[in-house]
Amino acid sequence: MKYLFQILTINLLLLVGCKNDTDYIVEKDDSKIYTSFEKIESSHSNIDFINKITPSFDNKANLFDYDYFYNGSGVGVADFNNDGLKDIILTANQTENKIYVNKGGLVFEDISIDANINQNKKWSSGVAIADVNNDGWMDIYISQGGPNSADDRKNLLYINQKDLTFKEQAQEYGLDDEGISTQSAFLILIKMEI
Repeated sequence: MKYLFQILTINLLLLVGCKNDTDYIVEKDDSKIYTSFEKIESSHSNIDFINKITPSFDNKANLFDYDYFYNGSGVGVADFNNDGLKDIILTANQTENKIYVNKGGLVFEDISIDANINQNKKWSSGVAIADVNNDGWMDIYISQGGPNSADDRKNLLYINQKDLTFKEQAQEYGLDDEGISTQSAFLILIKMEI
C-alpha cells in the first residue's frame, strides 16, 4: 500500500507539473511576456567559450594523478564598468579565461586580452567577485589548483582599474594562497590598506 501511494503521488506531481507553452505567457498592457527561458545563439551574444580539457600523462594532468581533473571551473557575473549592465567572466582549467562586457540586448564583447585577466594564470578552478579594496568597482578573485606545484597554483586577485582593465595584486593583498583551491567565497567588510 505504501508503494502504491508513492506511485500515485509521483504521477499526480507529473501531471500537475506538465504545462504547455501557453501556460508561461503573462498578459501585461496588451503585450505578451514569456517567462520561460529562451536559448540565445552565440552568433547573437558573441559569447564563445569552451573549457576544453586535454588529459596528459607527461605532467600528471589526468584523472589518475589528479582526482579533480574534471571538476570544471567557474563563472562570475558582475557589473565591472559600473554601467548598470551585468558582465560575465568565465574561467577555464587549461585554456584562457574570458571576460565579456555587456553591451545591452544580450550582446557581449570579448575584452579578455585588453582586460589582462590571464596574467599568471595556470589552472583556474573557480572565480569570486567582490569589491576587495572598497572603491566601488568590482574586483575578480580566481582560485587556482590543478596538477601543479605550489608556485604554479597561487590564487589570483585582479583589481579593477576602472577602465575595463585589471591588475593582478594577490600577493600585495595577502591573498595569493597556494593551496589546491577549487573555489573561494569571501566578503571584505573593512577597507584594506596596502
